[in-house]
Amino acid sequence: MRNEPKTEKMGQRTKSTQLGPPHTGRPHSRVNLAGLTTALSNSIQAYSCRAQV
Repeated sequence: MRNEPKTEKMGQRTKSTQLGPPHTGRPHSRVNLAGLTTALSNSIQAYSCRAQV
């Protein structure tokens, strides 16, 4: 529960830092989350495409 306010601040920071280079050093958790979600969505899309074929 203590991490909630910190994550909100991090979210605001990453939104501004995303305009610059992706690897700024601070938003590691955000970068990892984005990578995981994109990988998940890609694998789901590939699976659904295979299922349709």
